[in-house]
Amino acid sequence: MSHQRCSLFAAFGDFNGRHPHWGDHATNRQGDHLLEFCSNNNLHIPALHNDKTFLCETGGSVIDIAITDQQTLTLIVNQYTDDTEELFSGAPTRGHIPVWTVISLKTPKRVTKTIFSWSRANWQEFHNHLENLSASSLLEIQYLEPEEIWQRILDNLQECKDLFVPKVRISQHSKPYWTPELSK
Repeated sequence: MSHQRCSLFAAFGDFNGRHPHWGDHATNRQGDHLLEFCSNNNLHIPALHNDKTFLCETGGSVIDIAITDQQTLTLIVNQYTDDTEELFSGAPTRGHIPVWTVISLKTPKRVTKTIFSWSRANWQEFHNHLENLSASSLLEIQYLEPEEIWQRILDNLQECKDLFVPKVRISQHSKPYWTPELSK
């Protein structure tokens, strides 16, 4: 038998544990143990609704819950109860009512963006082109206001950057700090 590690974890059920952490008004020993277990194992109990999950003549409690890992927790988009559905006899006046948990399993779009790779720039061509641009506008700038001169300098630098600094695509898996020297 091969063992495979699952990347998502969720458990749903009647844990009979009461605790204000997930919306109950009381605490019992099972609730304390359950909260301690989840804390020790980096698990979470999402409580996105404010409804009782077990109904009885004295009011009710929140004992039907979900337990998830952090990654599954981020996939939960909604959680609600439905007291019109019957899970065990007596509902909805007595018994458990379902807790519907909606999880989105859509693969997130891979986020990539393009940045300038300054380490791969052709600095010699950058310098030469900037010198040519500056020389050609030397006569013009003596008649310009300081703000216009500054804008001309910025435009020249932008043009050189666009021409001589290549762009690279990065994603959440990119290592922009990695250099060929680190591979040696």
